Amino acid sequence: IEITIPHFNQQSYLKIKSSELIKYIDITFATENDNGLILYCDNQLTELYFTISIRNKIIDITIRSDRLTSTIQLSDTIDLNIYVRLQIHILYNEIQVKLNDGNLMSRLLPFDIVLTNILFIGGLPILFDS
Repeated sequence: IEITIPHFNQQSYLKIKSSELIKYIDITFATENDNGLILYCDNQLTELYFTISIRNKIIDITIRSDRLTSTIQLSDTIDLNIYVRLQIHILYNEIQVKLNDGNLMSRLLPFDIVLTNILFIGGLPILFDS
């Protein structure tokens, strides 16, 4: 799935549905804030939660399955109001991440990742905000 995020209110979100399992995410975005949620996906049947967020201008990817949590934090900071490209490959128990033209980061996970076909981009809907 390839996404370019338009400028919209921080409390707004887009709901994207796909007919296939999500194995690749390519997001281009610019942020006005040092912190915030970029993407949220969950699968309540398998208790898998996947988020991409910004914390102090650093991209943070968190994957939780059952009670195991794995976090990938990119080393490069992002500049405010400048578009960046984030590429993520999901390969069952491995995740590969690349920011702009930087180095590819890879992390093996202690569980398989199967993302559902619904993603929330931007702010989180109130019903998920807990």
